[in-house]
Amino acid sequence: MRGPARWRPGEVARWLRVGTRARLQAGWHRLRPDYLVQEEQFQRAFGRPINWRHPTTFNEKIHWIRRYERSPLLTRLSDKVAVRDYVAERCGPGVLPEAIGVWERVEEIPWATLPLPCVLKVNWGSGMNWFCRDRGSLDICQATTQLTAWMSRNHYWNHREWAYKNIQPRILGERLLVTSTGHIPADYKMFCFDGVPCIVQIDNNRFTHHTKDLYALPWRRLHVSYHYPSIGQDQPPPPQLKSLLEMAAVLSRGIPFVRVDGYDLSDRIVFGECTFYPNAGIIPFEPEAFDIELGSWLTVRRIGT
Repeated sequence: MRGPARWRPGEVARWLRVGTRARLQAGWHRLRPDYLVQEEQFQRAFGRPINWRHPTTFNEKIHWIRRYERSPLLTRLSDKVAVRDYVAERCGPGVLPEAIGVWERVEEIPWATLPLPCVLKVNWGSGMNWFCRDRGSLDICQATTQLTAWMSRNHYWNHREWAYKNIQPRILGERLLVTSTGHIPADYKMFCFDGVPCIVQIDNNRFTHHTKDLYALPWRRLHVSYHYPSIGQDQPPPPQLKSLLEMAAVLSRGIPFVRVDGYDLSDRIVFGECTFYPNAGIIPFEPEAFDIELGSWLTVRRIGT
């Protein structure tokens, strides 16, 4: 916390009080058990206490996974660097986006020779992506500042999502995925239950006018709202839906629930990421009944049992 450029009477004491209060609040927050933080999050989001003993809704069961599942597999699959080997072992390297580098510190990034366009991702978080499209628009100072801030903040503390807690922070550089028209491709997020993809979520225009739609398989649009508005019309299945579902089934085998994300490009499918806690389990579905229906598909148990 920075002090004022020019000190006035009383400002030093006030600045120290504010800074001390903020540090104490942050320290107290970190001392609180994860499950208490989760209970508050759930209460705020849904207006009722969570039922730990008999979770029924999908979001309740995601909280159960957050609290009780401690398999190292969650850490491996949530790490954007480590998951690449897991995917290559099971699906082959052809479904991976092209990697251009992995760095432990921002200072190691070779800005002058980065192949463009590319995206720089912090491996232990969500939404921590810096897009580098061309030399003319690349602001190295701004990119360095933002990446340094992301690298200094463990994503685990945002919502107490355990899978991110023990990831070694690194920066992953990948070639930017674009369609034949130069746009960011639609993101297909497959909700998989014990190795069976059941729901496909389509996210369009994620960085402009974000829309989100859910489809039940084989392919039926669900009239369900979830965080972002619907595009408002039926969308055709991606041409390579079968290959996307096969990839998701292989990667989710033996796991009670995981969301596997991918892209359908004109010449191949590409793996995106694995997520165990969609929206941290704190975004309601509308109608509420769908939260219960989706929850009925998820049997809460620890991996390997």
